[in-house]
Amino acid sequence: MTALITLSHGSRHPQAVGLIDELSAAAANSAGVEGYSSHLEFNEPDLRTAVAEAIADGHKHLVIVPLLFTRGFHQKVDVPEQLAAVRQQAQRAGADVELADGLGTGVAMEELLSRVIAREAPAGAHVVLVSVGSSDHAANASVDKLARRVAARRAGVNQAGAHQPGVNQPDVNQSDAEQSSADGISVVFATGPNRLAELAQHHERMHLVPLFVSHGLLLDRMYRQAEEINAAQAGAAQAGAEQAGASAEQERRITYSQPLGTALAEVVAAQI
Repeated sequence: MTALITLSHGSRHPQAVGLIDELSAAAANSAGVEGYSSHLEFNEPDLRTAVAEAIADGHKHLVIVPLLFTRGFHQKVDVPEQLAAVRQQAQRAGADVELADGLGTGVAMEELLSRVIAREAPAGAHVVLVSVGSSDHAANASVDKLARRVAARRAGVNQAGAHQPGVNQPDVNQSDAEQSSADGISVVFATGPNRLAELAQHHERMHLVPLFVSHGLLLDRMYRQAEEINAAQAGAAQAGAEQAGASAEQERRITYSQPLGTALAEVVAAQI
């Protein structure tokens, strides 16, 4: 019997675990197996506990899917360390453990983000892909490349046959966390500088798309920054309207999607 065990980073956000559990259940249902959740830190159960539970339920083949988008520190260091420990644990119980790929930034994620943008981003809004960010430059670069591909796909859908501006070239004086990715989509790393206010100076409307599996404190901070910009805009509009004796009704300048959550179920199930 095969079991799916998702392995998330973990979060102090009170809603994080609930959405991870929903994703694990949805992915397991899609794959026709039983699903379990585990977390690298902050939350329970940890991987060792989830493996023990799956084995106790009679499963002999355990597929572990890290809920990580990039090959940063957690994927390169934390996951292998925990995997080595649970492999010994499983072998003693006559079971085997398989480490599947993480969520990645490949074609499946490109297609998923394209669907989210098409469904949720207001027409004409500049899309901002929000990622956690990493100290690993290659990990950040993979997010940037993902944004470029999504932007190219979006341009092809919206402007088939029409001239499209070229891809913005990164400023060599900027860090990975400061660079925009592609024309039509910018990348902001939640662990980097606050760039929303800067982007708002150049774009009348923006829509944030989180490259987040579940709720998190960093993502909430990005939402708060967006609402602060919206509030400042509303206040300025109200003051101007009062001077002119007119109405100040306006659409929100920055809108945002929720974390990907169960939309990732098919991506996870494909790892089984």
